[in-house]
Amino acid sequence: MPPEIINALKNAIDSSTGTIEDTKWRDKLAARFSKRWNQRINKLAEEGKEKILPGQTINLFTITEQPGEDKPRSKTSSFTTRQEDKSLNAGFTASGEEKAKETHVPRGIPNYRWVNEEELELGVAAAWEPPNANEPSGVVLLNRGFEMFGEVIRYWQNLYPEHLAEKIEFVVQEIYGQAMVARIAHSESLARNANWGRKAVDNELRSPSSLTMAVLGLVTEDYIIANKLGALLSKRQSS
Repeated sequence: MPPEIINALKNAIDSSTGTIEDTKWRDKLAARFSKRWNQRINKLAEEGKEKILPGQTINLFTITEQPGEDKPRSKTSSFTTRQEDKSLNAGFTASGEEKAKETHVPRGIPNYRWVNEEELELGVAAAWEPPNANEPSGVVLLNRGFEMFGEVIRYWQNLYPEHLAEKIEFVVQEIYGQAMVARIAHSESLARNANWGRKAVDNELRSPSSLTMAVLGLVTEDYIIANKLGALLSKRQSS
């Protein structure tokens, strides 16, 4: 992850509680990266100079299901080749008869939520739930029971007094949740890329397997966790 995103995540985490109810961290990420995460799309317009197919306008992180619909979440991913995807991708520009002009669409920032392992596909660390009536911006679901998360929490708990164990667990979950939100939001930039496209992004890059790989590595998150816990401990000692 680029250094500027690491620093923005650290700043967002340092200045807010990071709970789902508290939107400060989402606001800070949006303020820092919304312009860089804006996507150029073709919007139907009589004065437009582009020629596109009718189905090639898109909205980012918007409700795709009507209120009241209760569609079960699939625990399997359906993959498509990128070549097949190009003909279906709403953001990919192909020659057509509709007049359009290029415009910019600001990205929304998804939520994250920690869930029990039985709510997700067996063995995965996370899953992406696209925008719907209940989660208009979409939500990253993270598996509390995933072994690596438990190892990270225990590692940091062993470095601090026992009475801080619960707070440390919260901090670790907060940081991984916000980091995964940033990855989902940034991945939207490939939705209109000719080599990827909407379906490849949703079905491959955001698949449970890909998101599981994305949580591994430790380096980025450990850096932020160390700074966050160090600041918390300093505050406690000085109070």
